[in-house]
Amino acid sequence: MDQVFVFEVEDSRASGWSAEIAVRARRPAEAFRILRDAGLRKSQFTRGIRPTWSMSPDELGDLLSARRMARRLLDDEGWTPWSAVEDGLALNWRDAPRRR
Repeated sequence: MDQVFVFEVEDSRASGWSAEIAVRARRPAEAFRILRDAGLRKSQFTRGIRPTWSMSPDELGDLLSARRMARRLLDDEGWTPWSAVEDGLALNWRDAPRRR
């Protein structure tokens, strides 16, 4: 049965340089591989290969039905709402446009 594993990562698109990425997978190692295959560098993970926390897929509703990943950013006002990670989005913070 799938779970949603949440990893905290560095992300230049967030004013706090931090994001959480939720990945639907059967095991934490599989979720980590999905993120690495999507372009995240190992140095971006704040806790290494371990997820920060996990949740049931139901907690994100339909957000993960079509895609396997969702993301929220830590901004000056706090965490943004969860949103689907679009195809082609550069997850590597070096490839992403920076916020000013």
